[in-house]
Amino acid sequence: MNSIKVHTQPFHYLEIINLWDEVEKKEMLDEMLHLEKKGIFKNPEDTGAAVNEDGVVLKKNKAIYIDEVWTDRSFSNILKHNRKIFDVLDNSLIKESWFFDGLYTNLDTTMVSYYEDSDYYKPHRDKVKATAVSWFFKEPQKFTGGSLTFTDYNLTFEVSNDLVIIFPSNIKHEVSKISINPEHKGKQNGRFCMSQFLNATCL
Repeated sequence: MNSIKVHTQPFHYLEIINLWDEVEKKEMLDEMLHLEKKGIFKNPEDTGAAVNEDGVVLKKNKAIYIDEVWTDRSFSNILKHNRKIFDVLDNSLIKESWFFDGLYTNLDTTMVSYYEDSDYYKPHRDKVKATAVSWFFKEPQKFTGGSLTFTDYNLTFEVSNDLVIIFPSNIKHEVSKISINPEHKGKQNGRFCMSQFLNATCL
């Protein structure tokens, strides 16, 4: 059974434990492994990566927008199961947060990122209203690092298969560098992250 924790300090964010059941987690990870194995994940400059003031890309990983892979979202377990995020946003508990209680979104896109050895994402902001991040990896875990840190607040979340964090996208955040032992490299033993970018269009 999942649990939702509403935080209003040091900023407004939601911490959800066990949002996905075991079947959903397996089906989503299997799809991620399949797509990564096909070699269709793109380089940072091709996925709208954040850049610094000199135009230098701030991340080293590979990613794909799942919405661009499937023309019919019913073919994708990722796009089917991640609708649960909207159940969270409809939960009465979020009225404890003015940000989430007033959050209106009618547009979302889903990006899956894969982090191998030495991959990272330096401090950056996302250009949407809210971001939901979920982690997936093969167990037992064969990498270290990859934690999510909100750098202006010294708040860090370690990678977990059971955790989802939803936060205002303009809060600066980073992904620490991944390390994988040589014998586990190149075998899909890294860190997958599903990022749901929540936004709104004019009616």
